Amino acid sequence: MRINNEVGSILPVECIRRAVQKAGAPALIHTDCVQTFGKVPLRPDKLGVDLMTVTAHKVHGPKGVGALYVRKGASASPVMRIVRATGIRYPAACACRICVRRTPRSKN
Repeated sequence: MRINNEVGSILPVECIRRAVQKAGAPALIHTDCVQTFGKVPLRPDKLGVDLMTVTAHKVHGPKGVGALYVRKGASASPVMRIVRATGIRYPAACACRICVRRTPRSKN
């Protein structure tokens, strides 16, 4: 979690990444950026994370749509493979993209 949704503290993901690397742990770094998305600058390359999740409704997009950033070269496989009976919600994903593009750059 990058920003705590209850008290607002910003967690030092960059420091955590450095500590994991220094320890030589073969771990992927994931951060939940749902509360961060659209509110503070968000650059996964600057955070140094391998995986990052966000959700569309935080930038006025449709509920139930999110995104997973996977760093190029990171090898992560899903724990579960689930596809809804209704299929992939392409219109909702497109709406999310529009909302992200319309989010002011000072907040994105």
